[in-house]
Amino acid sequence: MKNKPGRRCKGTGQNRRGEIREWVKYLVYGIGSDWWSICCEACGEEFFYNTYETAPCFCDNCGDKKLKKPCGQMGCNNTISYRLGWADVPIYCRSCRTKHHQGWFPSLCTGIDDQGCYKLVWSPPGNERTLCPDCIAKKNLRDRPKWQTKTCAFCGGKIRYNKDWDSIPNYCQTCNELQTKLCALCHYNQIKYKLYWSNIPVYCQDCQKKLKEARGQEHYILRDSFGTNHWIEYGLPKYPPVRSRDLKE
Repeated sequence: MKNKPGRRCKGTGQNRRGEIREWVKYLVYGIGSDWWSICCEACGEEFFYNTYETAPCFCDNCGDKKLKKPCGQMGCNNTISYRLGWADVPIYCRSCRTKHHQGWFPSLCTGIDDQGCYKLVWSPPGNERTLCPDCIAKKNLRDRPKWQTKTCAFCGGKIRYNKDWDSIPNYCQTCNELQTKLCALCHYNQIKYKLYWSNIPVYCQDCQKKLKEARGQEHYILRDSFGTNHWIEYGLPKYPPVRSRDLKE
């Protein structure tokens, strides 16, 4: 709506004290022409505003009215409270705005057995979620009889498994973790192994390769990382190791 020039006051333009109002000074007495009149878009009443400011669409009474609207995010049931005179009304509620700023991705719940319940589901970055908390609880209640426990074949601990799994583990999570230790010969390289292994290696791959090369020799001297010479006879190291000056020529 285009701004209409202010019309002159038909009344006295004075308040109860007899003072002339500010907009009357500008319009009636010709002090300036910075005040204009405009009609409110809600109630239709005419009011005045300063031309140095942005032309308002509503009067003060209508602009302070509190209204509510649904959140613009699909699946969200929250409402947004705002005032009629606000120039920038938010599209999403506070919870949805926070999720969007954090990079979460919205989607609708697919439901159990592809029977969608169409509730809002937020997925964090890198972790896509398809079920809402209610459907997750229903699925866990339905699948509870499928979960059973068995004892670990090594330590005797409990293993929780599902009947629908193709491969049921025989060892618990603790026993399946990789362990590390230093090589018994070079004392530098690490050897990875698991606790339930029946044949845990003693030497690293580099030392095993050197030992294989020395099997064809009657005597073999191997120097470790500490500078100690090991006397190897028929491919097997003798302990405790002897120093080079003690070796026979």
